[in-house]
Amino acid sequence: MRPADASLVLGLLLCVTLAGKAATLARTPGAAADDGMAAVAFLKTRGLVIQPFDPTGAPAWVVGTRDECTVRIGEVAPEGWSRAIVAQQTVGERLLYAFDGRFYNQQPVTRTWTENYRRRLARYLGFDMPTLRVFAIAAAPACPADLVAGTPFEPALRPPLAPPKR
Repeated sequence: MRPADASLVLGLLLCVTLAGKAATLARTPGAAADDGMAAVAFLKTRGLVIQPFDPTGAPAWVVGTRDECTVRIGEVAPEGWSRAIVAQQTVGERLLYAFDGRFYNQQPVTRTWTENYRRRLARYLGFDMPTLRVFAIAAAPACPADLVAGTPFEPALRPPLAPPKR
């Protein structure tokens, strides 16, 4: 094969692979940007009144109140980067983490990190996988112990599931 022909073949191969990657990226779901609507739904099911949302914090907390009880929910990084700041912001409160339909007393960083990168790899390969969401939930001492974690994890904070294949 002549060098000119080889260059043409390599150029066409490059165009085809880049087009495939561009198509995959176009199908990839973006970050879950629901402006806290999942947290709002979760708090409302527990009878809490939602306070005005302030998205400027890190994490941005959705706040619900009922009498002396205050519950805050904020989305945190699956890699665990937010743990120190969340711990500082929740001193004196009961802190839980919600991930994959369950509550944890501490963020299960190894699990969330692994699942986050597994989903990213799957999206890169062209599979439709939702962005992983991990929530920190802080409840004031005045809140009943079972207000947040006393019932099964609500679908509002669960990752969406793909429909079953038939």
